[in-house]
Amino acid sequence: MHIPNVEFTEIPLPLETELFYGFLFEEGPGWASVILERHPGIEGVCSLPTEEERMAYLNEYLVGAREKNVEQIRQNQESYRTEWEKVGPELFLVLSDIIGIRWPAERETIRAMASLNPICPRFLDDWSFSLYFDFTTPFAMSVIMHESCHFLYFEKWKQLFPDMDPEKFESPHIEWHLSEILAPVILNDPRIQALLGQEATFYGIHENVRIGSVSAPEFFSNLYREKGTDFEAFLKEAYEEIQKGREEFIQL
Repeated sequence: MHIPNVEFTEIPLPLETELFYGFLFEEGPGWASVILERHPGIEGVCSLPTEEERMAYLNEYLVGAREKNVEQIRQNQESYRTEWEKVGPELFLVLSDIIGIRWPAERETIRAMASLNPICPRFLDDWSFSLYFDFTTPFAMSVIMHESCHFLYFEKWKQLFPDMDPEKFESPHIEWHLSEILAPVILNDPRIQALLGQEATFYGIHENVRIGSVSAPEFFSNLYREKGTDFEAFLKEAYEEIQKGREEFIQL
């Protein structure tokens, strides 16, 4: 069976600068705090009045931070690559079996782009994602699987809901929230955990949502176990359930 290769690269500086700007100024204070916790040296950017000045500040900071951490980036990338070569191909086969869809033959490569950004956004158009350079190797494997799960998950989604606008796969749409909850649900499947050995975690914002008497992650984890190997039935019912709380999720 075809599986894509994971290519370990470095994120282009213009894209990294754009992502830092977006998380600091456009995506809400929760994301900004994650950036500032890892990069307290950029707090000065928040006092600058214009986007142009902020982008220039961030670009200069990132150039310096890359130079400072160049050896650590290289060493960790090599560690990630070595470990992925041991477990990745089998994980991709198991993931395909769980979701019930083959990896598309035209998708030959997934790019894991080393980044200074502790948030790891994914890009569905070209199957790439940013990977923080200083994760432990086990946690980096979990992140690679989380983001790769999104790519295959949305291929299955398009089979089941072929008329849906792909824009809904992004925040703040309910379909994005569901994907972010279900990725760790899938990765905590014992068949994945037997190879990965790193428990997948949920966003705190989702942990705080209650469905009945339990948290949203617990609710969908229970539903996953109830449906067993029928992933299509699970996904359809999960989508029906999350839509009942549409307004609460969209406001997160």
